[in-house]
Amino acid sequence: MSILDSINHISDYLLKYAITLAAVAALTMALLEAWKKLFDTMAKFNRRSILGWIQDEKGKSGKHYLVKAKNSRDYVPNKAYAQLLLLTTGLGDGNGDDMQMSVDLDKASKYDRSLEFALFELEIDRLMGQIQDASDVALNNPAIYQDLFLFLTRSALKEDVEEWQRDVKQSMSAQVSDDNRKELADRYARLKQLVRRHLDSFQIVTAMRWREWNQFYAIVVGALLLAIAQLIPEIQKGALSQMEPSFWVNLIGSSLFGGMLAPVAKDLVDALGKVKSRG
Repeated sequence: MSILDSINHISDYLLKYAITLAAVAALTMALLEAWKKLFDTMAKFNRRSILGWIQDEKGKSGKHYLVKAKNSRDYVPNKAYAQLLLLTTGLGDGNGDDMQMSVDLDKASKYDRSLEFALFELEIDRLMGQIQDASDVALNNPAIYQDLFLFLTRSALKEDVEEWQRDVKQSMSAQVSDDNRKELADRYARLKQLVRRHLDSFQIVTAMRWREWNQFYAIVVGALLLAIAQLIPEIQKGALSQMEPSFWVNLIGSSLFGGMLAPVAKDLVDALGKVKSRG
């Protein structure tokens, strides 16, 4: 009986703590979502990721998208970027100054909502669906969207890329034999598979970066909310200036610990509720 009493006592204590953390987690998520909506955080993140990916150089996105493929053919990044926007939004001529405009806005941490930049407003899954459709068009029309095609196939075999560009031209102007048709289909399959994996890699890295940033800021905001909640009673009593160093150490430690636990607090509340009901 004493063991059950001890378990119930511990579960009661933890349940109160977990409920507090769950409330903090809910408030934290609400604040973060409001921040992301008000300041177009996701659109800025997506734009920066795509810029770093196409520019293929270290920038604000770090080295996450740095490839420097050995077999890479020369492509003009601003044209590849413009062609991507053209194929995903239907706007622009594919040769404009869209990239420089985006780079300037990114440096100023600004985002101007427009039809031409609608791609950046999408969640990563829907965004990649649009890019996948654009890559299929570029793969089937390498002469029209040459820079985007060269960018997407930058890790492919040089022979495959060059022969595919030649074969597409020939197939439009001459009858293709059965043997050539088989070779053409195999080459297309290799390029398409490689482009898909290229896009998958970009999606995986970008999705993980977005998730990690969300988790990081959730912990920071949750810790700040917990610290404020602990400071308010002391401020009301006017005892803040009399606090010992140990109080601040405990405050910082408990706030950080609570901030890290807050995202899983709901599951903890459910589990403790089941333990208590069984007791």
